[in-house]
Amino acid sequence: MKNFAIWLSTIIGFALIVSVIAFCKVGAINTIPSPSNNISKLTSPLAVSELKITEDGFLAFMQVCNNEKSIVNLNGWVINIESNTNSVIHEYTLPNGWLESGKCIVLSDGESVKGEVVKNFGRDIYKLNPDDKIILFNKNDNYYNKEVVSFINLQFGFRYRKSTSKNKDPVYTKIKNQEEDLVADEVYFPLDKFELSPIEVLSRAKDCSPLQNEIECGDYIKFYNNTNNPIDFSGVRLRTGKKSAAIPLGGIINPHEYVVFNIDSNGDNLELINSGSFVWLEDVNGVKIYENTLIEYPDNGSRKGISWALGADGRWNWATPNPYGENKIIPPQENNLKPDSSNIIKSCPPGQELNLLTNRCRKIQDKSEPDSCPAGQERNPDTGRCRKINLSTNSNKELKPCAPDEYRHPETNRCRKLVSATSATKSLTPCKPGEERNPITNRCRKIASSTSKDVKPCPAGQERNPLTNRCRKIQTGSLGDKNKFAVEDVAASKDTIATWWAVGGIGISALGYAGWEWRREIGEILYKIKNIISGGK
Repeated sequence: MKNFAIWLSTIIGFALIVSVIAFCKVGAINTIPSPSNNISKLTSPLAVSELKITEDGFLAFMQVCNNEKSIVNLNGWVINIESNTNSVIHEYTLPNGWLESGKCIVLSDGESVKGEVVKNFGRDIYKLNPDDKIILFNKNDNYYNKEVVSFINLQFGFRYRKSTSKNKDPVYTKIKNQEEDLVADEVYFPLDKFELSPIEVLSRAKDCSPLQNEIECGDYIKFYNNTNNPIDFSGVRLRTGKKSAAIPLGGIINPHEYVVFNIDSNGDNLELINSGSFVWLEDVNGVKIYENTLIEYPDNGSRKGISWALGADGRWNWATPNPYGENKIIPPQENNLKPDSSNIIKSCPPGQELNLLTNRCRKIQDKSEPDSCPAGQERNPDTGRCRKINLSTNSNKELKPCAPDEYRHPETNRCRKLVSATSATKSLTPCKPGEERNPITNRCRKIASSTSKDVKPCPAGQERNPLTNRCRKIQTGSLGDKNKFAVEDVAASKDTIATWWAVGGIGISALGYAGWEWRREIGEILYKIKNIISGGK
């Protein structure tokens, strides 16, 4: 068997070597370009819209505008002056902050353009050469193309403006009116924080008739100004879980007043997701979320006309909507409402109030002192109603006295017999010899003996189980008898030898197929090894 294994290994190795040598000479492997090389960059959202060069050849000012529909972060954006050899001669850094859509900022030498919103970069820093390039790009983001300034008939002492051209890079031409006003906008910074946060969310309003115009008939979000200063909402917008549902806010809320937002950006009634979502405030451009305003309200289910509100204890719970007042939290024992039409909160007529237990209207009870109860009755402190006086609780004089061997139980006010420990034991029948009284059940039981004298011997062919102390049959033919025999060699049959031949044939076929499929790769590897060895010599 050992000789057969050596013989089989020799055949397999020989077949592998022959298959590699047979296909050693192969062509070069074809390569394809990396997908990353084909990724096109985006057009720069910023552009140098205007600039002026002094008569001495220095930059007087540069105007940079945001041509995109979204706000742009100016962090990392610079304007470089490069020579014809692409070496950076000077770098101008744009101010920090955000540039809103359609707005422009101005960088000036401090003399040509003045103003609080103008960033001064210094005068007479570098004198331009005709072949220098002015490039606007973002150092921290490689996804944008560089904006290169190209001049037509460059002359010093003139203003130049970006014009349309078929060329890839923008072309700048002289402005006819050199005294035209220059637009300079402020850089945008979002508010660091917003002090107020929602205190009530109504996401599934009650059903109302077309004649009703109550605020509770539609979804709303309520705020409360708990500060001593007026709060302006003009710098924030409301989000309701959808990117498209950004609602710009406005107006000022005075100290200790409530405000309700129930109209969306299109002027329609606000519609919130009643299956549970988030509401929060962010700055008007959406670049900063105020985390203290982020509120998650649960699935409203079938709870029509019930809001999710903040209680006085700082916890959120279900409440009765109250747009311009304190939140009316439903008590915990009452807020586990069933999903049916009885959950609809309705308004009551004047002089009545809603009973939260029955969802019905009842008369408002007078808080004055109630009338006294009739003779023979007393007021129940739990229900506030009159009830008959229980004579059994008044005094024990009217109760019949108990028997001499009885006493009155203080809780039930009934008579029961006296039972003493001595009398109880005297009435018990003594246990028989060999028995004892169980202290738990007070019954007689046999005295258990721990000695082996009382245990009867097991019958023939049985033994005593040490765990249960019971007799069991003696087990014969245990595994210990089988292990006494040594391991014997089994002679190989004809079927076993045929199996090894079959396995060897399959292995040789598999290696031959692998050599055919990988002939190019294996040949390339051997070719490289050959070149390395030849080069080393």
